[in-house]
Amino acid sequence: GNVFTTFTLHRCGDAIYSGHTLIFVVCSLVWSSFAPRNWLGRALTAFVYGLAIAGSLIVIANRAHYTIDVLLAWYIAPGSWYTVAWFWYWHVTKKGRLLKIEFPVEVGRHRDSDTEEKCQRRRVELGLMPDGTPYDPVALYLGAMHGREPELSPPVSAARTTEKQEMDGAAPSAGGTPNANDECVLTIGESSSQAFTEDFSSKH
Repeated sequence: GNVFTTFTLHRCGDAIYSGHTLIFVVCSLVWSSFAPRNWLGRALTAFVYGLAIAGSLIVIANRAHYTIDVLLAWYIAPGSWYTVAWFWYWHVTKKGRLLKIEFPVEVGRHRDSDTEEKCQRRRVELGLMPDGTPYDPVALYLGAMHGREPELSPPVSAARTTEKQEMDGAAPSAGGTPNANDECVLTIGESSSQAFTEDFSSKH
């Protein structure tokens, strides 16, 4: 018979929700989240969504599922997808867990071609220290109280550091090691203790 309208030996049952449709929708969400941000990526994403909608209609037409089963799959799949994404961001990435999975090359770097400035910006947006470790205001505050400065790495960039040294009239430090005039040397103690004090005061 016609495979688009008949499906031998099977008719609708109490099969909430449609697992077939769920897989269609999850595949579409993968494209929505990870497709290249250009015209080709957008075109392929639209094409995949078209396939998902067509597949859903075929599932209904051949009586493999009731319409409510398919609609529930379209509701459950995005809800599960973005709930997991929310949980991963706040309870894994923001807390510095499993960062090698989040950034397989190194913390803050998705691709080898990413510039150091872009990687550093990602670390700041995630609330991480420049070396990729989780930001701990209590540890920074206690370290500042005992006169310990945290070690920050890596440098912002050799080019920008050298440019700042030339503007300050200082020679670049040997071996790429930052000196007192380097841009990557940050007075983190005072700022972190101030931030901790403000945060503590606002909560208590």
